[in-house]
Amino acid sequence: MRPLVVGWAMAWVLVAASAAPADVIYREVFPNTSTTNNITSGGTGWPGWKLNLGAGGAGAGTGWGVSYSPGRPQDLAGIHSAPYSTEQVKGFFGSWDNNHNNNDMLFWTDEYTADLSGVGRISWYQGNGAAADVFRVAICVKDAQNNSAWYASATTFTNTAVSSGANFGAQAVERFLDFSGATWRALDFVAGSSLALGSATTLPSAGTITSFGLYCDKKTGTLRFDTYTVEAPEPATLGLLAVGLAVAWQRRRRG
Repeated sequence: MRPLVVGWAMAWVLVAASAAPADVIYREVFPNTSTTNNITSGGTGWPGWKLNLGAGGAGAGTGWGVSYSPGRPQDLAGIHSAPYSTEQVKGFFGSWDNNHNNNDMLFWTDEYTADLSGVGRISWYQGNGAAADVFRVAICVKDAQNNSAWYASATTFTNTAVSSGANFGAQAVERFLDFSGATWRALDFVAGSSLALGSATTLPSAGTITSFGLYCDKKTGTLRFDTYTVEAPEPATLGLLAVGLAVAWQRRRRG
C-alpha cells in the first residue's frame, strides 16, 4: 500500500505545482475615468511609434491612446506601472487612426525593468478590429556588456475581429507568450529613424529587459489591447518535490 500512497501524494503535488500562480511583477491596466474622452498616449507611459512609409522613418504621432470604453478584465489594479488613475473598469490601449494603416506599429513602455531570467510569461487581452492584424511581443534587452537591442517574438497573435471599442470589454481574448521555448526575431527600432522586423535571432544569455510592449507589422485596422502583464517563472519548489517523491517511489518499488 505504501507505494500507492506515495503515488497519490506525488500526483497531488504535481497538480498543486501546476496550479500555483506565478508572481506578477508588472501590470498596466490603462485606466480612463472619462465617459467621453480618450487619453493620448503621452499621458500613459506607453508611447506609440509607427513606420512612416512616406518619410521612410519612424515617428511618434497621434491617433492612439487610452479609450474611455470598458476594458478587459475589469477587476485588476496596476502593479509597478504608472496608471492615470485607480479606475479598473474603463480603459484599454487603442490605435484608431486609419491613416496609420499599412504602417508597422510599436507600442511600448520603459516604466519598469526586469531581469531577463526573472520573466516567465507576458500576457495581455487583445481585441483588434481586423482579424488579419497580428501582435508580437516586443522587448528591449540590455546585455552584460550594456549593449541594448530590440526583439520581437517569432510567434504572432491574432483574434476574431472586434467591430468596435464598445465591444472590447466583452469580446477581447487573452493572449500570452511563455518565455520558456519562445523564439525571437530582431526588431530594428531607432526612435525617429527606423522600425522594421528582422531575421531570426536569440536573446542574450543574461541581461535586463528595459522596455516591453507589442509590435504589429503592417496594421490594417484598429489595434486594441489591455492588461499587459509580466509574470515571473512558475514556482519550482513543488515541482522539485514531486520529482523527489517520484525517485523515492521508484526506489521503494525496486527494494
